[in-house]
Amino acid sequence: MKKTLAFLLAAIMIFAVIGCASQPAAANSTTDSAAAPAKTEEQKPAEQKPAEAAPAATTIDDLDPLEFAKSLTTPVKVEIWGKEKTGKEGDRGWWANVCCEELNKIYPNVTFEYIYQGGYDDVSQKVHTAAAAGQYPALFTTEESMVKGFADIAEDLRNFVPSSVVNDWIPGLMVSMYGPNGEVYGAPYGRSLPILVCNETYLNQAGWKAEDIKTNEDMFAAAKAVYEKTGIPGLINYWDTDAWHWESAVYADGGSILSEDGSKPTFGKDYDYVGSVFLKQIQQGLLEGYVHSTYDTPEPDSTRDQMFSNGEVAMMIRSNNGTRSYIENAKEKGFTVKCMVQPAGKGGKYGITSGGSNFVMCKNCSYEEKVFAGVFLSYFYSVENMMRIVNATGMMPCTISARDSEEGKKYVEEHEYMQVVYESQNYLHARPNTPYWTEMYNYAVDKLEQFSLYPDKTDVDAMIDDISTKFAQIIQDNAW
Repeated sequence: MKKTLAFLLAAIMIFAVIGCASQPAAANSTTDSAAAPAKTEEQKPAEQKPAEAAPAATTIDDLDPLEFAKSLTTPVKVEIWGKEKTGKEGDRGWWANVCCEELNKIYPNVTFEYIYQGGYDDVSQKVHTAAAAGQYPALFTTEESMVKGFADIAEDLRNFVPSSVVNDWIPGLMVSMYGPNGEVYGAPYGRSLPILVCNETYLNQAGWKAEDIKTNEDMFAAAKAVYEKTGIPGLINYWDTDAWHWESAVYADGGSILSEDGSKPTFGKDYDYVGSVFLKQIQQGLLEGYVHSTYDTPEPDSTRDQMFSNGEVAMMIRSNNGTRSYIENAKEKGFTVKCMVQPAGKGGKYGITSGGSNFVMCKNCSYEEKVFAGVFLSYFYSVENMMRIVNATGMMPCTISARDSEEGKKYVEEHEYMQVVYESQNYLHARPNTPYWTEMYNYAVDKLEQFSLYPDKTDVDAMIDDISTKFAQIIQDNAW
């Protein structure tokens, strides 16, 4: 059946090329600104402006983009909207902007521009608003859990990004990037995942080693031992913006957040309260003092990091992004720091979520915009560019070739935590299959914050029932 479909699709492509002779067929199936500028005539979507005549090619792999750029008779602008700031060297948006500036020197008749648009929700709103008006950026960045929510406007990247680049993206980072028929809707960018960061000086004093912490039970036992031995809380509690620590723990305990088709929640009463397991462990620690919450401070995330750097807590679960600086700060104070994979749940099962930025290409942009958006991605994901971004920011490389390069191996030797990041990628779990995940996790985080502030007044199972009921209502209200 698949071969028949492939043959029919190929035939359609051949007739399209004969009839139009203006675009190659799809590839293998295998300046900060608070508001987006309006598109000019030459930037309008494909349906409003005919494509330039492209050099003869059968796939995007065969197209010579430089020759195509030289042949253009109308200037092309490739806008990239992102949430990554460009303010200073080391910001991820700064590096995207550098890539644009370098490409502007290479390709005639084409202008590449990266435009900062605010946070994830800001970018999402602006993209949807622009789409409603028939105007699109060529590329934009969005959070992993939001990618599938843009499926209606997202281009299959296989059509405009060379297969050598698509196949180079690390498989674990792609688990939430696919459409129902294998479409590739997103490319990993500023990605991150939670890891366990340990002050091994305190663990050793309590008779523990970081490498002995394999499960959540181990983590809480070690936290309690540290507290009893030193009076220092063993673990700090902060849920982050989307409760991914809790989400990961649900997967690790053998559960899920939503059904595979996204039609119902699957962590409450009818599923043995799998969503409660990790929370009850946190609750016990909060009540007994060996887990410390930062939600009684104005900036709980910054407080968490500062407390760890100052040696005021033994362990924290946090994103690998930014961890490098906190590890270095703690070491400067004389502590030994070691990172581990976020612990397994019941039965030793690992289940880890990842998050962070991904590039999405808008399918209703002009053919030329999409070709050169693909050029930007090809350039951005070169080994040289990946590793200069990794070295500047401490983020994980997103490609196999960068990870396995000599420079990539050297980085791991100098920064041990990155090896933990690579190991964690083996256990990555796709995010919930729903375009409403932002609304859902915002509700869950509000409830979890209150739980952390008042663990003595919280019935965990009742809270999970409430969250599950809210998720079901969100699905129903949006007429899934």
